[in-house]
Formats: sequence, structure tokens, C-alpha cells
Amino acid sequence: MFEWLINILKSTIEYREFTTNGFFSLGVLTALGTAFLTLLQGYGIFRQGSTIWRKRSVENVSNMLILSGVSYFFAFIAYGISRESIAAMFNGMLGFVFLYAAVGSWKFRGFRVWEWAYFIIFLLAIPAMILINDKETFLFLLLIGLLLTALPQTVEAYEAWKKGDPGAIEPRFFVTFMIASAFWFGYGLAIGKLVFVIFNPISFINLSLALRFWWLAKKKAESRVSAI
Repeated sequence: MFEWLINILKSTIEYREFTTNGFFSLGVLTALGTAFLTLLQGYGIFRQGSTIWRKRSVENVSNMLILSGVSYFFAFIAYGISRESIAAMFNGMLGFVFLYAAVGSWKFRGFRVWEWAYFIIFLLAIPAMILINDKETFLFLLLIGLLLTALPQTVEAYEAWKKGDPGAIEPRFFVTFMIASAFWFGYGLAIGKLVFVIFNPISFINLSLALRFWWLAKKKAESRVSAI
């Protein structure tokens, strides 16, 4: 059993980077950073799912973002396998944490027909990632899709502010993904990867707006209580 795991580890790009360039090489440090961010983001996603289950509500939480998260990160597992990257495969495990939130969303609000259709179509990204040769371009398209589906969550947070009720929004979800966006922006600058340099600032700004709207909704709700 352990020999099998060791053989898998030795076949990864991170192991080859470590044996070739040492522990402090960019590839190894990036892998460690990815692992840390995966745990951090997993915490944020889990908190969002737990808030849904605890409140038995999905009010002001976007189904689109949750369903996209399930599909995107499962597809990222396939990407990690194709690139022999254990860090990417580990990051893809976030799909299971998103699934926890998605099941809660389905149980307490359900999915509309078009949301089911969207989810099924986005799930096709998993076999597509396996079959398509130009995986980098396809991953870029998936990132754009993920960014676009994050916009409805910001709209939901704005609506929460107008109503003065944060609903089931979990702010730690926004914070953890903002930290990840900042990290990947810096990484993109370091290696000259334009996709990361363009995508992550947009993601950071969008998440910042959503977090701000949540905070305003929370303050509005608290002011109503104190006025009673």
C-alpha cells in the first residue's frame, strides 16, 4: 500500500522538481502554497455549506456559483492527473466540499430546471478536460465561466443589503477566495502568466464587493434590532 503511494508521489511533477531543483524551487514552493490555499478555501466553502445546513436556508446564496464550483474543481482533478501534479489534484478535491454545499442548496431550496440544465452542461467539463488536448486554453475558458458565475453571488449580496438581511451568506467564503486570488495574482506576475494576472484582480474586486454588501446587510439588520 505505502509502496503504491510512494510510486505515485515519485511520478508527480512536484517530486521531480524537488529532486532536480531542491525544496526552495519555485515549483515546490508553489505546490506548498497551493496545498495551503486548498485547505484555506476548503474551510471557507465548508463554512458556507455549514451555514446553509444550520439555517436550513439558501437565502441570498447563488446556486450558480455553488454548482459551478462542483464542476470546475472536479474538472481540475482531471487537469491535475494529466499534468501529473499532486497539488492540482489536491486542489480539485474542493469539488467535494462544494458538493456538500450544493446538496444543502438542493435540499432547502431546490434547483430550477435551467439550473439543473446548467449543472449538467458544466459537468461535461470533466470528460472534456480528459479528452481535449489543449488543456491550458480549456482551463482558461473554465476560469472565465467560474468568474461569470461569481457575479450572481455579488448581485445576491447586493439584494441582501437592500433588504437588510444577510440571509445564509457566509463571509469567510469570500475572504478565503480573496486570499487565493491575491496569491495567484502574485504567482502570475512571478512567472509571467497573463491569465492569472488578468483573472485574479477581477475576481478579487468582485469578491470584495460581495463582502462589502454582506457587511452592509449585516449592519442594517443589526440597526433594526437595536431600534426595537
